[in-house]
Amino acid sequence: MNSTDFKSELKRIEDKLKGSTISLTIVTDNGQETLTFTNLKEFGLKVLELEKLGAGFSFSSVANNLVEKGIHRGKKTNLDYWLRYGVWDRFNITASTVGVTVEVAEPVQVMTFRTKVFKRAYKIMEATGKAFAVCLSKAWALYRLAKKMRTNKEVHFTYEKKDGSLRRAIGTLKNVSEFVKGTGKTSLGVVHYFDVEANWFRCFRSENLVAVL
Repeated sequence: MNSTDFKSELKRIEDKLKGSTISLTIVTDNGQETLTFTNLKEFGLKVLELEKLGAGFSFSSVANNLVEKGIHRGKKTNLDYWLRYGVWDRFNITASTVGVTVEVAEPVQVMTFRTKVFKRAYKIMEATGKAFAVCLSKAWALYRLAKKMRTNKEVHFTYEKKDGSLRRAIGTLKNVSEFVKGTGKTSLGVVHYFDVEANWFRCFRSENLVAVL
């Protein structure tokens, strides 16, 4: 379906999408890339980005921990059918620009989670001067921390504050989109989280993570 119809469909089932994981497979003439979203705002921004490239969209399947069901437009097993007869926490969506020619200043750049981890490792290396292997290990720890916070309401971890003291934090990134102000974009050199005890957002330098409990 075209982007206009797809956005209308997203609006219609917005309540079903909230709290779910959205897997977006982007298919281009050069191959494909799959991104995962747990935040509807971030997913919406990516949809707008792909819309500028003339992408078409389709729901591929819905899934939960037990089963995955394919979606077929115009047939009994369409999206509404599965939403009516099942409870799903994962939606798989495909966006395709294959064969589409549009005039854009620059092509969309898709950053995979691995690319993000490596970029963060270089940021940590620049800040600390430590060996890249050490920095990469910490970057992966930060990735796992963020992933854990996106699925848990309370995650315990420790990091070094600017004054050199340690903060034992309880943080989350689950269901906090309503508290986000501005674009919600963050730097790879900084980790943002919602402090459960303080009830507001805090941040710390990527290189200052000490441990995830």
